[in-house]
Amino acid sequence: MAERVCFMHVGTGKTGSTAIQSALTHGRQYLSARGIDYPDFSDNLHSASKGTPTAGNGAALVKKLRDGNVAGPIRTIGSHVPETNSLIISCEGIWHVPRGTLIEFLSGIRELGFRTKGLAYFRPQADFWVSSYLQQVKSAKLDWKVGVEDYVRRCISRLEGNKGGWNWLVVAGHLAEAFGEDGLTVRWYPTLISKGQDEIVKSFFSWIDVPMPEGYASGGIVNPSPNGEALMILRMMNSAGLGGRAFANEFLAQAHASRLLDKRPMISKEQLALIDGLTRRDNQEMLKRYAPGYSSELLGDAPTDLVADQGLLRKQVVAEMLQMAGQVLASQGTVRRPVSDA
Repeated sequence: MAERVCFMHVGTGKTGSTAIQSALTHGRQYLSARGIDYPDFSDNLHSASKGTPTAGNGAALVKKLRDGNVAGPIRTIGSHVPETNSLIISCEGIWHVPRGTLIEFLSGIRELGFRTKGLAYFRPQADFWVSSYLQQVKSAKLDWKVGVEDYVRRCISRLEGNKGGWNWLVVAGHLAEAFGEDGLTVRWYPTLISKGQDEIVKSFFSWIDVPMPEGYASGGIVNPSPNGEALMILRMMNSAGLGGRAFANEFLAQAHASRLLDKRPMISKEQLALIDGLTRRDNQEMLKRYAPGYSSELLGDAPTDLVADQGLLRKQVVAEMLQMAGQVLASQGTVRRPVSDA
């Protein structure tokens, strides 16, 4: 019998996970015909098929793991997977599972007869923190009064205090301990995304050694991030209790389709320089140890995707977005009058 492999996409977050999970969901039959299953462990593949962020088929497993429950996820895997096939588990939160719990979990999977392989994507911390902030604003999980620079300042403080797990060298080391250094593959997100939106998904299929499905084409950005103007609208909606994931997803999808999301929120040059000083050396060492095909020069002169100078909010864009927000709220039955009158 051919070797069975548990391919585990572990994160980190904000590195194209939604695109990967959407492609895996749409390609389930294609993958199964090649002996690899992508089971619906978390009852969320229907949502993933629409491009909705779901945290992957491993979301429910990770929730139990973070509560210290290893036996439950192992039983779930054992009951879902045919005896002959390999499988894929994808969840961008796996990297955050406590090290001892992850080691125990992988040991249980190996006892089921699988070899375990892990894939981790990393991006610069400044970029990661801004993206994390935006996601929390979109889901209205963050106090609307907290601005992006306030949030990043907190992250810097936690990094300086060795809290929060944002030292990628340490994180990669823990993953290598769990999977074994020959079982862990690391990819640097900015290098891939600079070649095109599809490169993240292509890199995943290359990792599992399966050709990309013929005719595959991503739907482009499936989880668009707000720019400065959209961020202002989202925070305003959150302050009024009108925001949240459903509103944000529809509002941003329309703003993206209207090509209004052409720049991103910025953090100051001073914060960028501070973060770079705190992280560059360890990021270079992480790539050297765990991604030997990558050059440390790929880190560039500043964190990818973040422009140092912040432009003023554009009144015309804000006006268009306010009208758009009102239409979204009305379509969702939230309000009947224009947002600008609220």
